[in-house]
Amino acid sequence: MKSNLKGIMISGILVTVLCTTSYAANYDFENMTSAELKSVMEKINEELKANHEISSSQETAVKNAVIDYVESVYGEDNVEWAWFDYSYSREWDYYTMKTHADIKKQDGGKAEYDILGDVVSVGDDYQVVYVKIGEEELFNNREEGISDQRVLTMLGLSNASSDKTSSDSENKTEIETAAASIAETENASESVVIAQRGDKSETALEVQKMLTRLGFLNGTPDGSFGEKTETAVKQFQAKNGLTEDGIVTQSVYDKLKAVSDAAPEPVEVISISAYDLYSQFDNNKIAAKDKYTGKIVQVSGTIEKVDESMWGTPFVSLKADEWGFTTVDCYFSKEDASLLAGLNSGQSITINGTCKEMGFTNVEVDDCSIIG
Repeated sequence: MKSNLKGIMISGILVTVLCTTSYAANYDFENMTSAELKSVMEKINEELKANHEISSSQETAVKNAVIDYVESVYGEDNVEWAWFDYSYSREWDYYTMKTHADIKKQDGGKAEYDILGDVVSVGDDYQVVYVKIGEEELFNNREEGISDQRVLTMLGLSNASSDKTSSDSENKTEIETAAASIAETENASESVVIAQRGDKSETALEVQKMLTRLGFLNGTPDGSFGEKTETAVKQFQAKNGLTEDGIVTQSVYDKLKAVSDAAPEPVEVISISAYDLYSQFDNNKIAAKDKYTGKIVQVSGTIEKVDESMWGTPFVSLKADEWGFTTVDCYFSKEDASLLAGLNSGQSITINGTCKEMGFTNVEVDDCSIIG
């Protein structure tokens, strides 16, 4: 139904625009001058832009409408929504939102479900007309939510006479052809390649920065689009339901920017060896506390021992000197104790955690996990 509506809407715009210009009596596009065609296209594009872009306040209203409906079905405590990765599209006052969520009532929250919701705006109100969770249609009221008459009213054509003039009828094909041409032009612009493997450009640099922020790419962005960047683009495309070709078209770039802008600021992770971390605390405890305490660190080193505290908290001690007299002690949760069972003294390892404080012969790191 949406595709049929779109055709009706665009044709309606063309009728509206043409009837308000000096070309109302002559729809012969082939014989129009370039200036005349450009003027008509500009008016059409202005109307399309005004009714196909979505503002942040509209995104919020659409999101809240879908969330309220899903939570009314499953219960607020039984739904855990994605913290980013929301996409929106708009066709006139018809909005579509896509995201994912854990539905605990379905399977204990073990799997993510794709969520798709269609919403229509009626005045200042936003009404849900369709909700799909995974492969299940939860609610479908699209036919009643938006109709051809609503479209005509929205375009200001509801009072149009049913007996169209012979001139309008004769030029129906030309109007439909122009509408198809506009749609084709829009699709073509979305497919324009703006960055791909082998490029060295500011655009490639921006793509790398966004991929790095979202965790798809490691290292320092340099503007050189190589194999790693291509792989990262493919991973992003796969995550967002796009064609996995590693090529950044305008539509891929727009999606990447939208997701990147919505993501929280990345957390700084400091990579350091156990030797260096202990040495800096030992040399200047005040400076080291300011630099590392409360920060996420990735500590690499050699295991001195695997043990547990007097309270039963498992930890791994990494050597901070040649003999193991001083250490960096990395504490794990009791639930992770089984992960440490296969570790051995003398093994090289990298551990991620939050740097806490310095003891007599050690530096403590909490909330740890093993990297790799």
